[in-house]
Amino acid sequence: MTASLNSSPKMSFADVVDKLSSSPEAPPKRDARAAQTASGSAAQAKSEPAYVAHGALTEIYRSTLRLFGLSHTDAADKLERVLPQPSTKPEDIARELKIRGWHTEVQLHKIRRRFAMKNHPDRVPSSIRSASTMRMGIANMLIDQAIRKLKTRR
Repeated sequence: MTASLNSSPKMSFADVVDKLSSSPEAPPKRDARAAQTASGSAAQAKSEPAYVAHGALTEIYRSTLRLFGLSHTDAADKLERVLPQPSTKPEDIARELKIRGWHTEVQLHKIRRRFAMKNHPDRVPSSIRSASTMRMGIANMLIDQAIRKLKTRR
């Protein structure tokens, strides 16, 4: 059963996902050379099928955009408009950081890195970048303050 994604103009997103997941077509295979590089041996490359998931996901994304009549820019704009602005209140950020008095300096640096992975301005959409910059500044100040307190207790 091969169903075209463009056969029904009024489909819900769930219907699109269902059609894509029930598609009998397998994603394209990598060539043996790429598979050998990834797996480390030619024997493994021949015995184990390797698929390129990125190409399949890209095609799913493009098909979904075509189905709903959107361009990539339109989809990104709509997503940015619905994203909530993150809180810049120091109390909320402190609660999110979960800094405790028993944390070591190494643990505090790990907390900083973990927070930055989720909230760094370079990693968030442009619509929340300014709030993200403030959040990172506040988080850095809170963590630096905790490190100073830790050093004065020694």
